[in-house]
Amino acid sequence: MDIIIGYDAGETNAVAIFDVNNNLLVTFSKKGAKRTEMVEFIEKYGNPCLLCVDVKKVPEDAKKIASIFNCRIWAPKENIREAEKDEIKKRFKVNNVHERDAVSAAYFAIKENANKMRKIDKLENKEKIKAAVYRGTKINDALEPEIVPKVIEYTEKIVHVQKKGQKIKESLIAKLKKKIDELEKENNILKKIIESYAIHEKIKTIDNTKVEEKKEKVEDIIDEYKKERLKEWQQL
Repeated sequence: MDIIIGYDAGETNAVAIFDVNNNLLVTFSKKGAKRTEMVEFIEKYGNPCLLCVDVKKVPEDAKKIASIFNCRIWAPKENIREAEKDEIKKRFKVNNVHERDAVSAAYFAIKENANKMRKIDKLENKEKIKAAVYRGTKINDALEPEIVPKVIEYTEKIVHVQKKGQKIKESLIAKLKKKIDELEKENNILKKIIESYAIHEKIKTIDNTKVEEKKEKVEDIIDEYKKERLKEWQQL
């Protein structure tokens, strides 16, 4: 786990350990504690990404601790005032002024980075990104390994949807073309039927005309016959 260390060096060495989500995990202090003892205590809780002190001039012991863990050091622009430390003491349980100083150092470092961390809180893998930023990585560079794969994944999904849409579109076009072909065939068949029907009606009309002509001729012959017969009767 990535952790933030508040460190107070002196005759009594003290350490305050926070996680990257600003939770105080533990405080520890010991008069005459060796550096190796402090390192072993810190290692039990995680991997420091930031070591914080409460004075602007970083003590040599703090520098060496930071070097062992290969982590960045934070120091205030001006020494943190006693009144500010006492306010911190009211918010956190500490056993002595040395632990108070260690907690104050980490607290003000966290406070200075609060705005950046709030933005990161909305993201997945926020602890990993926060630790990278505390180590000194620029926030955009820290976000890149998390965001780029998501952008690629999102782009691939869009391309997949577009391809799927294109396939559906092509399928619909093919179906429409098939339907149009079928309708054209039906239309040609209907045209032939209509043409055939028109010819039939024409022939029928011609046939009817011939029948009428024949009928008239027959009627004329009958009339002639009647007239001749009438003449014959009149002569008797």
